[in-house]
Amino acid sequence: MNIAVFASHGGSDLQAMIDGCKNNQINAKVPVLKDDTPETLGARVLDREHTFLVEVIADIVEGKIELG
Repeated sequence: MNIAVFASHGGSDLQAMIDGCKNNQINAKVPVLKDDTPETLGARVLDREHTFLVEVIADIVEGKIELG
């Protein structure tokens, strides 16, 4: 099984692509705030990527994301 988490749409959307998952795309959002700089948004996206990956793996383990 391969899991990849990446940012798209200027860094505000995160997607997990999971091989073998019936719905192989799971999404999370990171809001773009009014006074964001590329650095502040990038830092929030990176933090969210880490928690998002853990959440996706937990959902797989708990059977909330069905594989195969």
